[in-house]
Amino acid sequence: MRRPLIIANWKLHKGLEETKAYADRLKGALTDEPEYPNVDLAICPPFPLIHPLSEMLRESPVAVGAQNVSIRVEGAFTGEVGINQLKDTGAQIVILGHSERRNVFNETDDLIAEKLALVLTETNLTPVLCVGESLQVREKGEQAAFTTRQLESALHNVSDELAGRIVIAYEPIWAIGTGVNATPGDAQAMCKAIRQVFAARFGENAGSELRILYGGSIKPANWRDIFAGEDVDGGLVGGASLDATDFFALYQIALGS
Repeated sequence: MRRPLIIANWKLHKGLEETKAYADRLKGALTDEPEYPNVDLAICPPFPLIHPLSEMLRESPVAVGAQNVSIRVEGAFTGEVGINQLKDTGAQIVILGHSERRNVFNETDDLIAEKLALVLTETNLTPVLCVGESLQVREKGEQAAFTTRQLESALHNVSDELAGRIVIAYEPIWAIGTGVNATPGDAQAMCKAIRQVFAARFGENAGSELRILYGGSIKPANWRDIFAGEDVDGGLVGGASLDATDFFALYQIALGS
């Protein structure tokens, strides 16, 4: 059975004091939850907060990760953060190909595929590969074809041996930060399509074991119905993850509380 995974993507939010207050609240809430190993939790803060947050959460079950990584390992690349530096921060996971990286910073499918291969071959980090369509694509009814093309491109050079480390996050771009929600049926249909493509590429066992997250205006109010989807194994959470109480509520729903 696939273990649920809920990842907080803080994006460009929070300073050190806010981070400490959040970590304290979350740890306090988890202390009273003896069943916490049944759901995996992770937080991806801005780069400067990865190491301090890792220290704050050292005695907790919550993993810490990064929102991105450079394709460059080292050299004269001002402003970049490479995999060696990332490993030293205490990061355990890394988000790749988030829609904001693709659409705001113009990261291409080829670049994201390179990053995925680099993380898999040079680190023990868990890559969380994001795929998903725009409103224009969905209105044309091409969401499955578009998203699976993104996925196939990223997986092109991934070996069968390394594929099991990958987590996929389906992001309907039109539902991120807009307040417009995908229906539970939308989420389930796309997660199922992703699983089928992964299984066709790496085999049925790999497909059945793949964890697929949904990301798109997740809130405690809509999460129970979305998470009920057979192929939805967790969430990549933006705005709702900035409040420790809301993030903990998502965890409790996944736990079955």
